[in-house]
Amino acid sequence: MSDGGRPRWQVWTVRLLVCVAAVALVAWLLRGLDWQRLREAALGVPEWLWGVVMAAVIGTHALRAARLCAEWGPRIGLRFGAAWRLQVLHNAAVNTLPMRAGEAGYAWLLHRDHGVRLSESLPSLVWLRVQDALMLLAWTWLMLAPLPLGWRLGLLLVAVVAVARWAPAVLKALARRLPRQLSEALASRRGGSRSWLCSAGNWSLKLAAVAALLLPLAGLSVPAALHGALAGELAALLPLQGPAGLGTYEAGVLGGSLWGSQVAATPAFTSGVVAAALLVHALWFLTGLLAAALTLLFQPAPVRAPASLAAERSPR
Repeated sequence: MSDGGRPRWQVWTVRLLVCVAAVALVAWLLRGLDWQRLREAALGVPEWLWGVVMAAVIGTHALRAARLCAEWGPRIGLRFGAAWRLQVLHNAAVNTLPMRAGEAGYAWLLHRDHGVRLSESLPSLVWLRVQDALMLLAWTWLMLAPLPLGWRLGLLLVAVVAVARWAPAVLKALARRLPRQLSEALASRRGGSRSWLCSAGNWSLKLAAVAALLLPLAGLSVPAALHGALAGELAALLPLQGPAGLGTYEAGVLGGSLWGSQVAATPAFTSGVVAAALLVHALWFLTGLLAAALTLLFQPAPVRAPASLAAERSPR
């Protein structure tokens, strides 16, 4: 048996090494941690804040499911319940397999439950990740550009209008230079404005929720917490990482917090921020797995559409 032309044992050896490296990175970053201080900080977080953050986790899943509805509703009649199931199961697969191997679950679930061909699901997955990256880049611009906030907002608005106005022509010109799947994904403008609104809401809610917990857990300022939350999500886009982005996420939060607070990377500061990021990461991870488990328990898989019907519904 092979995976991508390589023996299966080689694939799993690489994944195991990535997992070991992720755990080693977290252990190294946590050296010198005062566990008693972390416990006191966690106990000092109001119960209502934990509840609000958990609700925010569910809210981000709902917004991502709505984004799938915006894309696949007109194509295959995907409703919110089915989109929710697709989203939380895909998220669970990404979080439990290293090196983002769980991304393949998106195409598999679309084919198994809705009869969507790989030639249709692959451009969709590419577009989802491109859209995520663009939204995070927009947030990076808002936080890091060396300009007054009003200028940053104004220039971002100009960029959005310019993209909406000239992107189709630019993409058409670039189509011959891009891989076919990528050019198709970008040119299709999947989901329209609803997709963009859901994506913007998802990332705004997620960054705000993560920063809200980093504030009391790590004792950060608001700018440092927001920078840490953003850097952690940017680090999670890297392809080489352990399950759920373990290690790279915590390192990203630390780097962003250092940038936002402009303080020296002392062992106490480093271990405190990394431990807080690990707690936030664990909450997000476990809430996502719980949502997937409850979905599997109470929401059966939809009856698969016949292949011929799926082909008729899919755009050519």
